[in-house]
Amino acid sequence: MLEKVDNMKLKILQQSDKDLKIEVSGIEYSLCNLIQERLFSDTSIDIAGFDRAHPLNPSYLLYLRTKKGKNPANVLLEAIKSSINMNNEFSEKIKKALSK
Repeated sequence: MLEKVDNMKLKILQQSDKDLKIEVSGIEYSLCNLIQERLFSDTSIDIAGFDRAHPLNPSYLLYLRTKKGKNPANVLLEAIKSSINMNNEFSEKIKKALSK
């Protein structure tokens, strides 16, 4: 079972009315990928992505740009909530399938 991430660090590199760029360390590729996929499903997103800061640096850069009138921090928080909900739904379906 996965353990709680205690060493996660965030640094806001850029924040404006349409753009948000965050450096995140102490997490895995799969978490960034999940958030990116949730961002892609939001119609208020112009650009969303993540990249490894450097192959020898264990941090990732998460970037998003929203369409006019949408706060990027709020859009990111909604993508995270959507990821949590999707994970909870998956967990419930797995539990149900395994109990048969």
